[in-house]
Amino acid sequence: MTFPPFSPLPLDHESYAPEGDRRIAIRYLVAVVAVAAALATRLACQGILGESLPYTLFMPAVMIAAVYGGFGPGFVALILSSVLGNYFFQKPYGTLAVADWAEGLRLALSLLAGLLICVLGGMLKAARRRAIADAIEVQRQSERFRASDENYRRMFETAYEGICCLDDRDHVNYVNGRMVDMLGYSIIGMVGHPVSTFVFPEDRLRLTSMLEARRKGGKEVSDFRLRRKDGQAIYCIVSTQSIFDRAGSFRGSLNMITDITARHRSSEDLNQLLDHLKVQVQALRGMQQSALAGLPQSDGNPSAPAAESCDLDDVRQTIAGSIELTEQISALLRSGKIDEAEPAANGR
Repeated sequence: MTFPPFSPLPLDHESYAPEGDRRIAIRYLVAVVAVAAALATRLACQGILGESLPYTLFMPAVMIAAVYGGFGPGFVALILSSVLGNYFFQKPYGTLAVADWAEGLRLALSLLAGLLICVLGGMLKAARRRAIADAIEVQRQSERFRASDENYRRMFETAYEGICCLDDRDHVNYVNGRMVDMLGYSIIGMVGHPVSTFVFPEDRLRLTSMLEARRKGGKEVSDFRLRRKDGQAIYCIVSTQSIFDRAGSFRGSLNMITDITARHRSSEDLNQLLDHLKVQVQALRGMQQSALAGLPQSDGNPSAPAAESCDLDDVRQTIAGSIELTEQISALLRSGKIDEAEPAANGR
């Protein structure tokens, strides 16, 4: 995820810094210069305007000072404008006296209008500074979010497990490199496609049940089989976390997928070996029973040599012991616990 440069105001970071004494002095200097320029303009128009509009041409100076510097410089410009306008352009000239009530009313209205301009200018100055501060904070938040997003992306891309994110329609909206390698698709070949595209038809009913369970929330760990692009099966352990927004609406799911295909194939090979051993043990047990049944029976003839009778008894005991051992091996094979087999007693 990338972000465009955020710059709502054409100011650099130094412009955002708190103002020092020098910048404050410049604001008041701008107010004085603006009033001086208004005075020069009014003097130049004296022959045309005469006694009319003694304060009007000073209002733009007050506005400039208030908008640029705030309430303080604007108020200074207002006082200077009122004094100069009364001194130079109202009778009696060269004094600060007010000739009559009409002149006083004109001065009062001028002060009131100028004061309103100063208040509005101060509010605009404060709003501009808040906007600048907000712009700084938003930019910092964006940078932190970008750094966090890059860290998470790096973690996802370097993870050994495959990571697959689904949206609320169960379409793939993110996969990492490991997931792409596992299934043999490209990122474009996976993102935007239904997750059912990557399973076998006979597994889709179970997939639908799992997806419905995810909409109810919580975590889930299950075994599942995915289909590679070449049609091969991938056996996986899928760890799922449902995602909800603040309103509680289902927004999708995050899936961590571990490939256990090699382990599954080893288990299949072991099961095949166990089945083969079971067949061999059954055949061996049949041979042992046939051998035991084929031994001559002792008929109690006293003339029979004692040594021959002892040998037959030893053979019978040996075959019976081997049959017992075969039974133990067969039981262990049925339970699948080959490593628990113990040697038979007496060396058999």
